[in-house]
Amino acid sequence: AERSLTRLQELGKIEIDLKAELEILRKESEFQLKEAQNEKSEVTKEAEMANQKIAELESFAFEAENLKEKLVQVQDELNKAISEYNAASEEIKSLTYNIKNEKQLKQNLEEKVSRLEAKNLDWQESFQRLEQSRNVDEELKCRLTAAQNHLSDQKKEAEELQQKVFVLEKTVSSRTSEVD
Repeated sequence: AERSLTRLQELGKIEIDLKAELEILRKESEFQLKEAQNEKSEVTKEAEMANQKIAELESFAFEAENLKEKLVQVQDELNKAISEYNAASEEIKSLTYNIKNEKQLKQNLEEKVSRLEAKNLDWQESFQRLEQSRNVDEELKCRLTAAQNHLSDQKKEAEELQQKVFVLEKTVSSRTSEVD
């Protein structure tokens, strides 16, 4: 019976030791559980922050894509405006060149009209001299008729040239106002 008592006492000590170790293990497990929960909480927060940063980056990427599209549109509009400007510039150059040519043509026609008017005066003087000498022979009368016809043709040509000068003046005037 003593042996059983001793054995019970030993078992009681072992039980106490095991309970103490169990308590230590329980406390360590609780501590490790709290640490794991804290770590999990930190990792969760870091994951949330990472997700938030990813969302921000995706938003920036979307905005960047929109800005890129707008930049392409602006570049297209700029290229179109440059093309229109170049076309207008070429048209102005062409009109300026045409106006210079028309001014030169007008000047040439005015000079020709002036020469024809001088010839016309010469023909009129000749005609007057021929009229004054009525007692000239038949050949002179034929020349007089030819001179009159030529004078008439010259007058018509002078009138036509004056009309052309008038039309050119109008054209030059209208094109000058277009260029202005």
